[in-house]
Amino acid sequence: MTKGHAGFSSIRVSVGTSTSMSVPTLVQGNQTDIALWDLMQVLNEIGFSASWSKGQFVITAPVSVPVNEAPGPAGKGGAVVVIDGQVVERVPTAIATPPGASSPEVFLPLTNAEEILARLGIQATLNGNQLDLDASAVPQPLPNNEVAVWNVLAAFASDLGLPTAPAGSSAYKDLSTASPAWGVVQAAIREGWYQPPSPTSSGAFQPITWSEAAQILWNALGISMQDGAYQPGGSPTAWASAIGLVPENWDPASNMTAQELDTLASNLHECLQGDVETAANTWRLWYPPADEYQTTLQSGGGQPLFASTADAQAAISATY
Repeated sequence: MTKGHAGFSSIRVSVGTSTSMSVPTLVQGNQTDIALWDLMQVLNEIGFSASWSKGQFVITAPVSVPVNEAPGPAGKGGAVVVIDGQVVERVPTAIATPPGASSPEVFLPLTNAEEILARLGIQATLNGNQLDLDASAVPQPLPNNEVAVWNVLAAFASDLGLPTAPAGSSAYKDLSTASPAWGVVQAAIREGWYQPPSPTSSGAFQPITWSEAAQILWNALGISMQDGAYQPGGSPTAWASAIGLVPENWDPASNMTAQELDTLASNLHECLQGDVETAANTWRLWYPPADEYQTTLQSGGGQPLFASTADAQAAISATY
């Protein structure tokens, strides 16, 4: 503790191999609290946006960088922690003026700080008065508000009810088990929704085209290429446009943006529930996407109603 200021000390904080910085701490019994302002500066340097206002600790990540928004402890007091617009938990705080400071600062328990960092894919290791932060699981953000493969997998998993894979070891150099994207990406790979580019590269943080997203959706819905002949359009991209999941003017070869993924996910949700209210007392009915073949082209006994694929596709084109 600093002489003359009982209860205060400091720790050295470093990110990877970067030069460490001295951060004030407040020691209360067996509990060590870290200065929030300094913690926010570290997060801002890594690529997150962190701020404090009116009792809220707000963290925002680039859209292609995964975070864990699962609800945590919900105590009655303390500060509200908000990650990407979601309230995730409350943490206790203390107000104190460190030695040499001109005004009071906010401190929060180091254990809570470590848990919040883990939500961002940052692993914290405390060794004496040295706090080492491993941010290697945090990917570089994509430009132009583009989304990554994991964003699409997470959106589809949410609508289709795919549970995340349990913790384990990763075979991929670009996907650590410390990443908040690990569980959903691994689950999608195991279920055959998504095929990684190589045995050692998951491709989880690479941009994704609409055409690639459409193929993943077909895989997730269990639509085989053989079944595809009986789907509107006959291919994943044409099918998605035909049944109204995406606008017709989308370029299948362009990288998806966050706005485009929001449109797709919203339309998929409505399609899966079978209807959407378009105006007062006006509803659009929607076949569940994987059931187009069964609903449209098979009789009650499961027998095909058309003699050939060409006949079926002609009927589909006339319908849509």
